[in-house]
Amino acid sequence: MAVSEKIRRDTWMQEKSREIKEMTVKGLQPEIERLLTKHKKELQRMEEGNTLELQRQRQVPPSLCRLCPAVFCARLACATRQHTLHAAPMLSR
Repeated sequence: MAVSEKIRRDTWMQEKSREIKEMTVKGLQPEIERLLTKHKKELQRMEEGNTLELQRQRQVPPSLCRLCPAVFCARLACATRQHTLHAAPMLSR
């Protein structure tokens, strides 16, 4: 009789542990979704900012183009390289 009681108690404890784990996950789900939404918005905002900054860097004043084309080419190459370096980690997501 003691053996069957121990088996029944162990079974009951396993079931209760499973129920508690499920309730914990369900309870945390809204917070997890809120954090995901927040981080996605932040990532999108940062990507838009980077795109705008890259466009701004690529815009060259006409006076710079006329005075020194080599400087313009170097500046454009640097901006493109920076954008590529920053965009590469985002592409792996």
